Amino acid sequence: MSASGLTFNKVKERSRVYTFAGGQTIRVDNVVSICIRPTNHRLETRDGRKFIIPGKFLAIEIDADRWSL
Repeated sequence: MSASGLTFNKVKERSRVYTFAGGQTIRVDNVVSICIRPTNHRLETRDGRKFIIPGKFLAIEIDADRWSL
């Protein structure tokens, strides 16, 4: 657990594409850590960018060599 009270898991993913109702998508490249919460996913990328993805997505497409969680 971090100082923020959130628990992040290390991952090694080339990309994640979240699909929402209406066909809208959000793509995040080079994800290195993730915190999965009931209301959202919090992601950090290799270059230090942070993303909060709302939990109302319909599917996730993950480009990685293997399952990491």
